[in-house]
Amino acid sequence: MHHLAVFSMAASAVDLPSATPYVKYNIRTVVSGTRLSLREYLSLQQRRVDGEQGLDSIILEQSAIVLTDLRSLRRRVREISDNARRHRWYKIAVGSGM
Repeated sequence: MHHLAVFSMAASAVDLPSATPYVKYNIRTVVSGTRLSLREYLSLQQRRVDGEQGLDSIILEQSAIVLTDLRSLRRRVREISDNARRHRWYKIAVGSGM
């Protein structure tokens, strides 16, 4: 991904991380998006280590994107876990009531 595209995407993620509505996605979609943003962040870090100048603000904004993606992934995993727990208790309650 070109760093200008990352910059434009990062601006919206930095400005509105908590104001953007959470949309329930498939867990695979969330994992893929998180991997992609993390891969881009690591690429930017490597470019800075290699001596490229002027990446500090882009890296900061990409880190905000990664953190937002990780929060979304954590939220989705929690939802799946809670649903599984509720389903298990429902089966126990229904099974013992019969």
